[in-house]
Amino acid sequence: MYQAIELAPDHLSLYLLELYPNAPLKEDMARARWSQAPDEDAATMYTAAMERLEDAGLAQYEISNVARPDRESRHNLKYWTGGSWRGFGCGAHSTVEGTRWHNVASTTDYIERMQDGRDVAIDTHALSNDARLEEALFTGLRLSVGVDAGNIQLRFGVDPWSRYGTHLQPLVGTGFVWREGARFGLTRPGMLMANEILAIFV
Repeated sequence: MYQAIELAPDHLSLYLLELYPNAPLKEDMARARWSQAPDEDAATMYTAAMERLEDAGLAQYEISNVARPDRESRHNLKYWTGGSWRGFGCGAHSTVEGTRWHNVASTTDYIERMQDGRDVAIDTHALSNDARLEEALFTGLRLSVGVDAGNIQLRFGVDPWSRYGTHLQPLVGTGFVWREGARFGLTRPGMLMANEILAIFV
């Protein structure tokens, strides 16, 4: 962490190590009899890292991302704030105004479709209002600024506290969720429990 800070970056992403079943690293770790840090130690390291980064002028703006002022990732903020994006090329994904699709993955197929004037997009589907609501809450709550319940109601016609308040209010009491006026979000301890908390919306 100190080495990263010494490099004086404008932006850093920090993710917990996730080992997939067939990953070479998992096999190497098994041979060397290494193990991942217990959850409690990982939580302590996460909290300490975020505090040190903040002391170095990098503010946490998302569960796994920190940045200097005005240097947040605009690309990722599109996802987390429910924006629209278009992907170009093989396998690229797009979402525009609630309609989602992805392009064919095969380069040969992609080129043939382009040459023939055929659509390269496949699996086009419109998200339901409930699906868009759930996604807006699921992704928006990853951000340190949380979400605005009033804005959610304007966009989807649903007051999130009326629908999910019985699940959220106890988390305010235990310090995992904060609520200030119309806005609410995850506290830092809540971010450590994000998967469990965000499961409320899916």
